[in-house]
Amino acid sequence: CLFFNVQQNFMIQAGDPTGTGKGGTSVYGLLYGEQAKFFDDEVHPNLKHNKKGLVCMANMGQKNTNGSQFFITTRGDDLQHLDGKHTIFGQVEEGFEVLDEINALFCDENGRPFRDIRILHTHVLDDPIEDPIQLEVSPESPARDRPE
Repeated sequence: CLFFNVQQNFMIQAGDPTGTGKGGTSVYGLLYGEQAKFFDDEVHPNLKHNKKGLVCMANMGQKNTNGSQFFITTRGDDLQHLDGKHTIFGQVEEGFEVLDEINALFCDENGRPFRDIRILHTHVLDDPIEDPIQLEVSPESPARDRPE
């Protein structure tokens, strides 16, 4: 999962299989087809964009256009403009030094890092939502076909 957009001291973005910021489909699109490419916002008024390390859905600039793209906040203040617009679905619990390293990368004028930075594996510590029955979840991360 490639980080294709780094907006220093704001957020880092990933989750687009094309790496362009224009692609990706939700898990529902994979299961049910093109008509389910996006899913609705799940915005809760008591959840605020107020800390570093929040994991949030990126959308297509309109309500209810959540696909596969997400962002992680790299600061905790002055983010209230995201409230009510982007679903918060997790938070970074450890590895903030990695978040800081990604935040400090040299990038082009569009925020694309000059180096490929990828998520190779994650651990979900608490998932209160049941996976859709049809979803087959691999017990391990997929193998890469090229060296790291």
